[in-house]
Amino acid sequence: MTDRFAIIMCPDGTPVPVEALCVGPLDEMFGYIQQSVAREEHEQRLAVAEQQNMEVAQKLLDAMAHFTNCLGAEEASRADQARRDAKRDAKRAKRDQEEAKRQEQEQNERMIDQLPDPDDPDWHHNTGDLHDLPPSEDADQGDLPNELKKGAPPLTGTDTAPDFDKLAHPQSGTKQIAQPVSISLNAED
Repeated sequence: MTDRFAIIMCPDGTPVPVEALCVGPLDEMFGYIQQSVAREEHEQRLAVAEQQNMEVAQKLLDAMAHFTNCLGAEEASRADQARRDAKRDAKRAKRDQEEAKRQEQEQNERMIDQLPDPDDPDWHHNTGDLHDLPPSEDADQGDLPNELKKGAPPLTGTDTAPDFDKLAHPQSGTKQIAQPVSISLNAED
């Protein structure tokens, strides 16, 4: 084997010699040689691509920073709005509480105004002592059902002629039955 080698052109379709160290386009083959023009062009393309990648990365970082700033501003705006809403709700709650207190005071004053004047001698104050006031003229029995009122006729049914003596006193004449006494089941006799 010799220490000499040669780069030869092989037209399309011609067989490649078996002893070939490298096969491919000429500019790619020169890319591996340090001082070749192809290597310099290849390095320039890499440098341009790297510069473009750096620019794209910087644009992406700038966009992310802008988005983060916008998001932070939106959060701050919402927090500020929440504080304003909370302050407004607290004022409203305080105002409603004061209004309720005022209404309760007015209601208490109206109730106090309806009470009798203690200096008025015509007003009766029930102290439990005997007094000389006449009984009230309202002898109404209240809102009792008709069957419970004194002297009321029975409901319509089989009774044709009511006995008014019995109606006036429904408990009179009835015999009371003695109730049975319970026996202790626990006692041992």
